[in-house]
Amino acid sequence: MYILDRAFGLWQSRAAESPRPRRFGLALAGGGVIGGMYEVGALAALEERLDGGCHFEVYVGCSAGSVVGSILANGISASQLYRILDGDLADPLNFGHAAVYASNAFRQACGRFGRLVWAVG
Repeated sequence: MYILDRAFGLWQSRAAESPRPRRFGLALAGGGVIGGMYEVGALAALEERLDGGCHFEVYVGCSAGSVVGSILANGISASQLYRILDGDLADPLNFGHAAVYASNAFRQACGRFGRLVWAVG
């Protein structure tokens, strides 16, 4: 953790010297379910170490990282997401069959995706 503390100290000192405000972004890689869970765990540990001070202005990611990044960008902290994933809930996000297929939204989304694939070739 010494390296992490030193890096954040260096960033903060450089930000204090700079006349314009610094913006920090978070880039998240893919890796499927395991990669996403690893990222959530690492970010939750970082939040705990920094007393909740792990805020970014920009989130980017690919594959599982894009899912984690979009959740974080919408205001759910990594520690909250960790508790959801670590919990023994049957369906914490209510993504059951009835919730997904109950409306016409799924059919419309499939139709739009099909038109996109046809247009792109």
